[in-house]
Amino acid sequence: MALLHVLVAFSATLPPAASISYRKIIDDSGRLEALPRNFLKSAAIGDYGFDEAGQDSSVSPGDNFFSFASGKYIENLTIPEDESSWGNFDILSRQSLERVRGILEDDVKSDGKMGRFYASFMNAKSVDSLDTSPIKSTLAEIAAVNTSADYAMLSARATRGFLPAPVSIGISANPKDVEHYCVTLDQGGISMPKEYYLDKQFASKKAAYKTHAAKLLEMVGWPEHEKASKDILELEDKLANASWSQAQLRSPIDNYNPMSGIDDLKTQAPGFDWAVFLKQAGLGHLPKESKLVVGALGAVKSIAKILGETDMGVLRSHAAFHFVSQVSPFLSERFINTSFQFSKVMTGQKVLSPRWKRGVRVLNEHMGEAVGKSFVKLYFPAKAKAKVELLTTQLKDAFKRRLQKVEWMQEATKKKALAKLDKFSIMVGYPKKFRNYDELIVDKNDLYGNMVRSYDAAWDWYLGKLGTKVDKDEWEMTPQTVNAYNMPPNNQVVFPAAILQPPFFDAAADMAVNFGGIGAVIGHEMTHGFDDQGRHYDEGGQLKDWWTDADVKAFQSRAKQYGAQFEKFDLGVPGAHIKADLTMGEDIADLGGLTLALDAYNAALAANGTHTDSMKAEGARRVFLGWAQVWRAKDRPDALLKQLVSDPHPPCKARVDIPTRNIDAWYTAFDIKPGAKQYLPEKERVVIW
Repeated sequence: MALLHVLVAFSATLPPAASISYRKIIDDSGRLEALPRNFLKSAAIGDYGFDEAGQDSSVSPGDNFFSFASGKYIENLTIPEDESSWGNFDILSRQSLERVRGILEDDVKSDGKMGRFYASFMNAKSVDSLDTSPIKSTLAEIAAVNTSADYAMLSARATRGFLPAPVSIGISANPKDVEHYCVTLDQGGISMPKEYYLDKQFASKKAAYKTHAAKLLEMVGWPEHEKASKDILELEDKLANASWSQAQLRSPIDNYNPMSGIDDLKTQAPGFDWAVFLKQAGLGHLPKESKLVVGALGAVKSIAKILGETDMGVLRSHAAFHFVSQVSPFLSERFINTSFQFSKVMTGQKVLSPRWKRGVRVLNEHMGEAVGKSFVKLYFPAKAKAKVELLTTQLKDAFKRRLQKVEWMQEATKKKALAKLDKFSIMVGYPKKFRNYDELIVDKNDLYGNMVRSYDAAWDWYLGKLGTKVDKDEWEMTPQTVNAYNMPPNNQVVFPAAILQPPFFDAAADMAVNFGGIGAVIGHEMTHGFDDQGRHYDEGGQLKDWWTDADVKAFQSRAKQYGAQFEKFDLGVPGAHIKADLTMGEDIADLGGLTLALDAYNAALAANGTHTDSMKAEGARRVFLGWAQVWRAKDRPDALLKQLVSDPHPPCKARVDIPTRNIDAWYTAFDIKPGAKQYLPEKERVVIW
């Protein structure tokens, strides 16, 4: 439940002097005076934290709020050629990459472990000279697979490197026993969204995929590469048909299927050698506290059956292609370029990202917390952490007040909801402790070996969790990640350091803009605890049905009404439509987050003794504009179409226009009247939390 697709979290309480200065910028008539330079001169954006120059005043806010708030900015926004989309998240992500690059280059000079890993990636000449040498032995192993046991053994090695598996496997907190870890199994075997195999709209993508498979196999000398690519696509068509949709994968109830053991799995999903697979993965004998939980059980059953009926030669070709595809970014330039040509078709990205960016991303993934430890020392002072933590308290208080007034929820359930909110664990900036990478051996002259050893060390680290209590202080994101998330089994919301900066949070900006930015993001992540997924987890993080039937019916009625607005929303791209059953969690979280931000802002005004009508009205405008500013972005059409079938987050324009039109204060703030394109009669406006 992240804020943004890979991607969806704040506001700040200004110091007393800033609050006083804020009062001074409104005259007795309620109109803005010239901004005092000694107060806001250091705001990173505009005069007070919002980019007024980027607005399009020729557009009515009631017709197109996204364009009204950011139309000129969007018109002049150019997507860099090495990106498939571009907006504030991407801009901050690039800044984070540049900062990490500096950290890594310094570590190269001191011959640190991070520096050696980064240097191995940046040594393109050495990597080119090796060409396919690093992968020849693994390709030979794949070619030697002859039995179902051989195939299961090969697939299990996906846990420790680049080899593919027809199912995904992991270790995480057990949703119904959150103090202990469980082993998870889920569907796998395909690398494009399900719709790309089955929907004629994506026929050109499917054709490009087949061509790509044939090309990669030809490059490594795989026999009959053209026939192999045809076989691979036919197999993946079957796997795609068997796979659950992304919307189905969102149901925590349907995706919780505990098994009594390997024998139970073998009985329910015959066709694949589960015993060999789990044993090779190091999971042949689980501690008694560690259960085996299957996600998309129906899909896993079908996948096992398909594998059992598939010719071993086809399975070998499928494994070989996916292995080469996964390892290509770490091979010679010809493999990198071939893979990028396919990526261009899928996303519309024009040119390959420079090598340093790709290298930084590798270090963020494989030594992320070591990098993060250095990152926060340089770029996230303790004062910033304290300010945002105070802000989370304001948003939590606002949510408490709203929960107490929810009309559609039964009183007994409401008490449990308040207890869940009260137990929210909120983490800001960076984890309490950082993972060390002492077990990882790094050679600055061996990129491929470093990657393999990194995967190997990571899986050993996960295996070490089994039989122990869940460590709720561990993070799922690094501090240098521009994002935020809600972790239901931990009843926890997390805000990494890299997102806690303009336009989300700026201590020098007007506090209304901050509430509309980071404040709404905090509220967004809190609301995830009560969206269509999060509501299934109680105050202890347990997957448990704690709502009455009446609560469920009332919630689903409102959610359905709200989802219909997204499905009807015009994105301006042919064939582009939002699937509300996929985006519902993010849709609800955006509406809740923005509503909470506005409530928290008004409470802050009242606490400061500045809750005048003029302050409230102008402040509300700025809260909404702050929210709109966060989502300024453009997408290439191919990237947008892929997002709509694979990502639970709606496009940015919808994240601005739809939540605002459901909040009464937006109509007052911008004087929106009947007849405006985005106008909703009051009885049609959706209030959930």
